Amino acid sequence: MGLTYRKAGVDDRAAEGLVGIVRRAARRTLTRNVLAGVGPFAALYRLPRAGYRQPILVSSCDGVGTKVLLADELGMYDGLGQDLVAMNVNDVATTGARPLFFLDYLAVGAVKPRRDAAILRSIARACACAECSLIGGETAQMPAVYGEKGFDLAGFVVGIVERRSMIGPATVKPKDILIGIASSGVHSNGFSLVRRVFAGMKTKLLEGRLPDTGRTLGEELLLPTLVYSGAVSRLAEKGLITGAAHITGGGIPGNLERILPQGALAKVEEGTWPVPAIFSVIQKSGKVERCEMYRVFNMGLGMILACRPSEADRVCAAVRRKRFDAFVVGEVVCGKRSVRIC
Repeated sequence: MGLTYRKAGVDDRAAEGLVGIVRRAARRTLTRNVLAGVGPFAALYRLPRAGYRQPILVSSCDGVGTKVLLADELGMYDGLGQDLVAMNVNDVATTGARPLFFLDYLAVGAVKPRRDAAILRSIARACACAECSLIGGETAQMPAVYGEKGFDLAGFVVGIVERRSMIGPATVKPKDILIGIASSGVHSNGFSLVRRVFAGMKTKLLEGRLPDTGRTLGEELLLPTLVYSGAVSRLAEKGLITGAAHITGGGIPGNLERILPQGALAKVEEGTWPVPAIFSVIQKSGKVERCEMYRVFNMGLGMILACRPSEADRVCAAVRRKRFDAFVVGEVVCGKRSVRIC
């Protein structure tokens, strides 16, 4: 028998099985605006009209980074799909937008049915949580690129916002209050540093429990990124917030500055929110400087919102009703556009 695609490392039958899995999982995410979803060459989505006078489409693309390597090392994949969806929908929420639809890209060296099915089902569950339709995607087999075991994840989201509800640097002003929303932990950034800190410590990652968590170190590191988009977009629609920063790569200083206008300085006060123990473990184990921790990690705040002082109590209450912890962590003042953590 001659050379075949399968002998070259691409298993079409295994890939077709994954399409069936994602098609079934995606059904619960679909709305009447989805005219064609998983299966055809292209998905079709009808732009919603109700409630919008000047609708603006908002898009984002992001991945999970090297967190996939730690997940693969520990054989724990169930949270990666939520990481992927959250990284994207939280980004579009910083404009005030609601996510409409999502597409994923799973690149693998070879199809691993248990791993890949867990990831794809996790993506669908997270889309349902974000009220976002999973309408398509791609699973690419590239053994020459990823080897037999390697894989990577990326996602793409499109959302919608009414023009008058948009938030960002144009709406944030001095005297605004800063409200932090708690993260679940590390989320999906800084894992190149995390993996360097814990290199060669697989046994320690899997054994023993972190105090007050009931989880192993590995489980704590792999806690999925929280999906904030629903809470944030509703606050924007009601006119209760003026800005939202998704605290990802670059930490609090790098991301909070992105929502500031010229002439505005964000003062963030340490000690106004609880920092999860995992960050202390990373800092002590790797001898990482405090300023580097803040530059790389979210340090316990997955989102920071800005609002007028008169709305701070309402915003905190609304966030807590969505079962997130919220804290007043600082304010915006006049000054050179920057972030000061004090």
